[in-house]
Amino acid sequence: MASKEPRNYNRRYKEEYNIFRSLFYFGFMHTVVVPFMHIFFNYKIIGKENIPKKGKFIYTANHVSHFDPPMMSWACHKLIAYMAKKELFQKGDKWEFLVKRLGAFAVDRTKPEIATFKTVRDILSTNWSL
Repeated sequence: MASKEPRNYNRRYKEEYNIFRSLFYFGFMHTVVVPFMHIFFNYKIIGKENIPKKGKFIYTANHVSHFDPPMMSWACHKLIAYMAKKELFQKGDKWEFLVKRLGAFAVDRTKPEIATFKTVRDILSTNWSL
């Protein structure tokens, strides 16, 4: 019996960014991330008025902790698919479950693949931003 090769998460398809992932994404944000940030951190969102209300965009931000990506989505009120280092998708990583379910895609920082760029194209053809 042949062993099944693990899925390559640097290639995600636009069909994966559907209503079910969107509901899980916003549900996770409102039930876990936002209450956690209110309880444990004193944060302030600055410049929210400069974020366009309509359209898809490629957002960039400083990245200091694991909480930055979901907080950026919450501050922008947008569905954002994130590039994540490929090590976060390996079995046994503590963030593996959430990274896969929240729509991130893997990037090999030492050797980017064509599949990664195809994923970016597919995500931007949906209602998600990058």
